[in-house]
Amino acid sequence: MTEAGLFVQWMKMDEPKSTICDHEPRKITVMTSLTLSNLWGMFVLLAAGYVISLFLLCFEVLSVCTY
Repeated sequence: MTEAGLFVQWMKMDEPKSTICDHEPRKITVMTSLTLSNLWGMFVLLAAGYVISLFLLCFEVLSVCTY
């Protein structure tokens, strides 16, 4: 049924727009300006990385001093 094209034909008859995503673009271009509201996630990850690295540095210093 698939090789004969019946399935595709049935899908086209059932939903006229069922093949709309067959050739979707590989790149999606976003044309918005870079504002703080668009980039807040990046700054949150940066701050979280700084906090975690500072915590680990303090942990290393304290663990060396206890031995």
